[in-house]
Amino acid sequence: MSNRIAKILSLLAVAALLAILVIYHRDRSSATTATIAGDMRPAPEFNLPDIHGNNVALSQFRGKVVLLNFWATWCPPCRKEIPDLIELHNQYGGQGFAVLGISLDEDGARAVRPFAAEHGINYPLLLGNEKVVADYGNFLGIPTSFLIDRGGRIVKSYEGARPKNMFEADIRQALGAE
Repeated sequence: MSNRIAKILSLLAVAALLAILVIYHRDRSSATTATIAGDMRPAPEFNLPDIHGNNVALSQFRGKVVLLNFWATWCPPCRKEIPDLIELHNQYGGQGFAVLGISLDEDGARAVRPFAAEHGINYPLLLGNEKVVADYGNFLGIPTSFLIDRGGRIVKSYEGARPKNMFEADIRQALGAE
């Protein structure tokens, strides 16, 4: 009898694990790369200081495709994305594309400036605040990125780190290269 109970418990455990994996995968695939092209909502305007103290507005990038990346220096997945973001900025910058990093570090420029120099970050880094996070939907984790088209509309959002090829396919499409 105990052997039979052990088998039943094992089957239940496997079924529960499979159910969790299916739910996790479904939720992750629908929530972490949500296409917003259906409503193409306008990207909320902001005016934030960069790490050098200059104010930067999103409207300065109107006419460009922008990958807006919310991140922090202490976030391992954020740090992992940075080399890819640098490459994308270099590769597509001449075609009307820009990466904008919005740091959510509590220490602001004091933390971000040396980190940017050490990692060779060559795209604009802005210092975020609660308002810009709220304006972009109060997302729960970082990195979180938004792809904004030339008209200033959000066409794609990404929660969590993404490989370069995923960003690149969407960027090429937004640039009209595909």
